Order: sequence, then structure tokens, then C-alpha cells
Amino acid sequence: MYDFFAKLESAICEADGLSRRLAQQAHETAGAHARTPSRRDSPLLADGTLLAADCARSAPANRGRVVLIEGMDLAGKSTLVRNLQVELERRGVPVRVSRNALCPENPIAPIADDLRRDPAAGLLETGALFLASHLWDARHFVPPPSGTIHLQDSCWLRTLAYHTVRGTPGIPELLRRAMPTFPRFDAAVFLTASIAERRCRLRQRERERPGSNDRGDHAVSDDSHSFTRLNHALGRLAKRMVGAVRVDTTGRRLNNVLAEVWAVFSRSSREDA
Repeated sequence: MYDFFAKLESAICEADGLSRRLAQQAHETAGAHARTPSRRDSPLLADGTLLAADCARSAPANRGRVVLIEGMDLAGKSTLVRNLQVELERRGVPVRVSRNALCPENPIAPIADDLRRDPAAGLLETGALFLASHLWDARHFVPPPSGTIHLQDSCWLRTLAYHTVRGTPGIPELLRRAMPTFPRFDAAVFLTASIAERRCRLRQRERERPGSNDRGDHAVSDDSHSFTRLNHALGRLAKRMVGAVRVDTTGRRLNNVLAEVWAVFSRSSREDA
């Protein structure tokens, strides 16, 4: 056990050094590459198709789009991502999907996810592992090929929001410092829903898949005040850092949410034109 934590500490120190060096390199890069992307930088999907002119202008021609669907538990992210994938593939657009970690093969991400479910685990333990996971992604992420959409179901923003709200020592600062090394999102949507709506979804999921709700899901009932605070923090960070557009799914049918997401991307397209 001692060897494990000694190696983990060493790896985190090494990752911290890496993030410092990469952040410095990013700072020295031309402003167009170092600046935080805004909604005007977003990619663009209109009626499920790529707009070639906007793609050519907003990113290198040899890579596809990276689209983030962010939000707290029970906001409807996974449902939206699944249906976006189906619709895009139906329209002939190649899609790849990843959840939480940008790289599905990330070896640290499943360990971090298991640890966060342990009620005895401390904030620094979980935060350090998630930080290591995000740094691994930064080094190994391969952008999608031209014409392909990478749909990302949540990302490092949740780690940043959670540990900022909880006041975990060091983790938010290290994440912010490493931000210039993270792959950029060409578009982002932040999903939200009322507490009452999330509680209904919690009960429905428990009926359909008993035991599938974890501690984070149950927080909508057990600690709704903290959950709401974290939701607001994540929404603010998503808007400020990746230009995410807020979409409220409360009481809405999936088709209506999908239509609003298409409209968001189409509106961004017109603004960029």
C-alpha cells in the first residue's frame, strides 16, 4: 500500500511539472492558440450535417469536430448523447463517443471512478486520481479524423467544479494550470433540469434498473442544496471556459431537446458567417 501511494505521489509531482511546462509553452504560443474558446469558435452542426465552410475556418481541415455535452447527474446528458449519435449516423456522419474521460482507453479513469464511489475516500485522494486521468487524456487524445464528430459526455469541468465547491486543496489550481494542454471543444452544451424533475428521473431509473443510481444521483434527494450549488458552479464554468450554451430539459420531450441543440449549433453558424 505504501509503494502504491509513493508511486502515486511521484506521478502527480511529475504530472504537475509537465502541466507547468506545457502551460508555459501554451502561454508563449500565439494568442489565437492560447485563448479560451468562445461560442463563436463553435463547430457547426445544422440539421445534423457538417457545415464545410465553418469547419475549414474554425479548425484544421484534417480533423473533425469535438462536441461536449456537459451537466450534472440526471440532466439528460447520456440520453441526449445516445440520440445524437443515432441521428448523426442516420445522416451519414461518422461519430465516436466517450464518457467522462476523453480517451476511452484511459487506464486511470476507471480507478478514479471506482474510488469516488467509496464513501471513505477523501477529497484529495479522488481529486488526485481525476487530475492524473485528465493529464493522461491531454497527452494521449487523438482528434477525430476529418468529417467525424467526437461526442463527449462530460469532462474535466466536472472535476474542476466539484473540487472548487468542496475546497479541495491544490486540485482546482492544478487543473486550471493544466487547462491550456487540454483538447479544445469546438462546441459545448450545458444541460440542466429542476430538482423535482431529476428526482422523478431518479425514481424512474431505479424502477427500470434497480441499484444503478450512485451516491451522486441520490444527492438530488439527500442533499439538494449542495447539488444545486454544484450545478450552478458547473454551469458557470462551462459557459466561461468552453462557451457552453445552457439547455434546460425540465418537462421536455427528447425530440424537443434535440431540436434545441440543433438550433444552438445553427445559430452559432449564422453568427460566425
